Order: sequence, then structure tokens, then C-alpha cells
Amino acid sequence: MSSDRQEEEPKAAVTLDDEKTYDGSLVAWIQCAGAFVLMMNSWGIVSSFGVFQTFYHGSLLSAESASNVSWIGSLQTFLLIFGGVVSGVIFDKGHLKLLLYSGTFLIVFGMMMTSLCRQYWQAILAQGLSTRLRSGGLWE
Repeated sequence: MSSDRQEEEPKAAVTLDDEKTYDGSLVAWIQCAGAFVLMMNSWGIVSSFGVFQTFYHGSLLSAESASNVSWIGSLQTFLLIFGGVVSGVIFDKGHLKLLLYSGTFLIVFGMMMTSLCRQYWQAILAQGLSTRLRSGGLWE
């Protein structure tokens, strides 16, 4: 070995500074609460579709068969998963705020339009399509 070359100690790939870690801090708990709200808005409505189906089949869409009413929930579930595939590309390009703002707006808009539904096709558009299509963006 030559004397010109000084041996350097290997550096750690990641250094943790006590001032910059967020374990247990307020920021960490706010991020956990935000993630909970996003998951509740995406999977919670899909998981509770049985309540909607009972209401639709019992009163609002009583002329429709139970099979037809269940298509609303099936469409919701499909679009939640498929929406995540499509919004993943948008997320990877760095447009997180676009996904959050448009997803939040369309979920609220879709649920409000669901409250105005009187026919089967309206429920498909409002709850099945509008609400779930953008929920995939929030789930991503």
C-alpha cells in the first residue's frame, strides 16, 4: 500500500439524526391518522356495501333483483382495484396532490349524488362509478 492513499472508514448508508426522526412525534401520528382516513374512505365504503344493498333492495330499488343491486357493489370493488392500477402511473409521475384533491372531491360528489338516486342506472353512475373510480386514487 502506498502512503499517499489514506484509508477511509466506510460510511453508513443512512444516518439517523435524533432531531430528524419522527417516531412517536406529532407528525408521525398525524400521518397515521391521515392514512386511516384515506383507507376508511376507500375500503370502508366498499366493505359496508351490504348496508347499501339492503336499503336499495328493500326500498329504493325494490323493483330490481338482488343480483342487479349487487352489481353496484361489484363495480365498486373492481374500480377500487383497477383505479389503483391507473392512478399508480399518475402517482409515480409526482402528482399526489392531483390524486388527493380529485379523489376527495369525487368521493364526496358521488356520495351526494347517491342520495339523490331514484333509479338503478343513477345508482350505478353515482355510487358505482363516480365514487369508486377516484377512490382508487386515494388508495394508491
